[in-house]
Amino acid sequence: MVWDDELAAASTTHARNCDYRYSSAHDYGENIAVQGSLRPLDVNTVGAQHIRHWVDYEKQFNDGTWSCCSERGYSCCEYAQVVSKSTTSVGCGYAQCGVMPNLLVLVCRYKPSGKIRGESPYV
Repeated sequence: MVWDDELAAASTTHARNCDYRYSSAHDYGENIAVQGSLRPLDVNTVGAQHIRHWVDYEKQFNDGTWSCCSERGYSCCEYAQVVSKSTTSVGCGYAQCGVMPNLLVLVCRYKPSGKIRGESPYV
């Protein structure tokens, strides 16, 4: 997997809009995380925590049936996107949002999307 500056720029733009909803475009995969705090947030620490959190969703993934995507929200879909064999590039961006001064939105986009129902994300 390689870093993609275009995906990173698009992710940053989405984050700066402070819209926590997933994009409607389907030519890439997307993970979004939002975290608030009363204290200042370090983007590197928050980013690493959320990526680990997405990977920890492996416990909910049931190896290809993808029922956890609809039954329990998008958690296992976020995991599959991070580990997908089909994804070749990633770009992430963040922004401080909201009335709370320490609200961070992190957006990562992946190409091509690894969320392919009925297919295992693994090699």
